[in-house]
Amino acid sequence: MLQLKRMKLRSAERRTSILTYWTVRYLILISVGLVAAALLTFWWIRQEATSNRLQTAGLLAQEIADQVNDSGVLAVPPNLGPLIEDRKRFFNLTNDMCVIVTGKDGGLLYSSPSMDEQRMRQELNEDLTDARSPEFKAASAPVSSGGKLLGKVFVLQSKKSLSYIPREEVIFFSVLLLALIGLSWLTIYLLSRKLARPIQRVAAAASEISLGRYDVTLNAEAKERGIHELLGSFREMAGRLHQLEHSRSLMLAGVSMSLRRR
Repeated sequence: MLQLKRMKLRSAERRTSILTYWTVRYLILISVGLVAAALLTFWWIRQEATSNRLQTAGLLAQEIADQVNDSGVLAVPPNLGPLIEDRKRFFNLTNDMCVIVTGKDGGLLYSSPSMDEQRMRQELNEDLTDARSPEFKAASAPVSSGGKLLGKVFVLQSKKSLSYIPREEVIFFSVLLLALIGLSWLTIYLLSRKLARPIQRVAAAASEISLGRYDVTLNAEAKERGIHELLGSFREMAGRLHQLEHSRSLMLAGVSMSLRRR
């Protein structure tokens, strides 16, 4: 018997309250769900940033192509370097961007930063259509006049810079995610506590009845129909048990009196 009581006590110690049980599990579920959604959103933002920056690089390549087309003649204007630097600041482009202008035969005419023909061949593929390294992407625009190809303009950027997200945006996104997790947990905690209170009172009242104290009162009222019915049924059960105990006491007292008379 003593061993059985010890086992029951150990089992009771291992059990957690309703409030802790549900809030912890809901917190885990919400955290996993929000983190998964945040990672998916973060990936989508990086993809959109890469696409938008490639489009911006394409627009810059087209603008440079228009600048070097001097009435059907490919000529690099002296203000091309300042123009590129101005566009970098305006479009918030990174400094690792590389601009290359080639002639119709693929020869190097201009580069920023400055490089020689051999270095240009290392940066571009054999067909002069894209970047040679898989870590870089190239946006290109043809320089043409009257349907005649005069040359090409390439704007190269690393994939890392294309998908770069400013630190301030990452911090803001992280704070927003933590705020959502905290708000969700607080909402679940308040709801779970509201649902757990009447159940805890019923459990406490049941413990009192198990000890032979039938005069228990449940003052808790609930707007939820299920919990309200539970409280009402328990009150009715406690009242009937009280009546049965009172009847049993009267019967025992009557039997005892009859035995004494005999």
